[in-house]
Amino acid sequence: MATVQTLSLRQLGRATLARQMLLGREEAGVVATVSRLAGLQAQLARPPFIGLWSRVLGFRREDLAGPLVRRELVRATMMRGTLHVVSARDYLELRPVLQPLLTKAVASVLRERARDLDIEGLLSAARDYLAGEPRTFEEIRDHLTSLGLPGEERARGFAVRCHLPLVQVPEGGDWAYPATARFTLAEGWLGQPVATASDDARGLVRRYLAAFGPASVVDAQTWSGMAGLRGVFEELRPELVTFRDERGRELFDLPGAPLPAEDLSLIHISQGIVR
Repeated sequence: MATVQTLSLRQLGRATLARQMLLGREEAGVVATVSRLAGLQAQLARPPFIGLWSRVLGFRREDLAGPLVRRELVRATMMRGTLHVVSARDYLELRPVLQPLLTKAVASVLRERARDLDIEGLLSAARDYLAGEPRTFEEIRDHLTSLGLPGEERARGFAVRCHLPLVQVPEGGDWAYPATARFTLAEGWLGQPVATASDDARGLVRRYLAAFGPASVVDAQTWSGMAGLRGVFEELRPELVTFRDERGRELFDLPGAPLPAEDLSLIHISQGIVR
């Protein structure tokens, strides 16, 4: 039986820095970078710009704003039910996989308020309203209230946000989006239908490992917000490599993915970031 390599905390840290392009700025396209990173957290509009400036040599604001306007990248509710900037391709592939997470969020966040909602009626009304033009969520909530649909106002809005595939519309300014951004239907913005749900999470796990591996099942669940990924890892096991960390946890990774030397100097890392 082959011996499984144990990776130190330092080795794992260097691997994460390499996968996340934080060993030094690189000459890379912004769309390719966002895809390589499996998305950038974007609950606020500014952090993706700072994150890309930290990674991409010669990055300028328009290098991100341009692909957002051209619909090559989108800002939308994704992993952990929070806003991310992701590639249009990743959105179309991963958003349906994340739908069970978002559906559960409605029940867990709203609790008893969720029982009063007519989900199908809400989604139909919101879809029709957004088909006309992009709207802020304040406008969406007001419209749903005017229709007399059951449930509490903010509960209705949260249910729409979680169940309906939406993207935010870039409208210029320093960070591409105003503080109160408008939403539109993802299928209309991208010109392609978005599947309502998918139970095939293999692509999501592969994308995670490429950006953050080596990692455990629990790590992937924490990043995505999804429970029950153990079975997906087991299904993928024949095409993955495995390690152990210093605590004995099993770690998974893609074959041939970067594993920088443990003795890589932090001084060199710092110099790489600022060059």
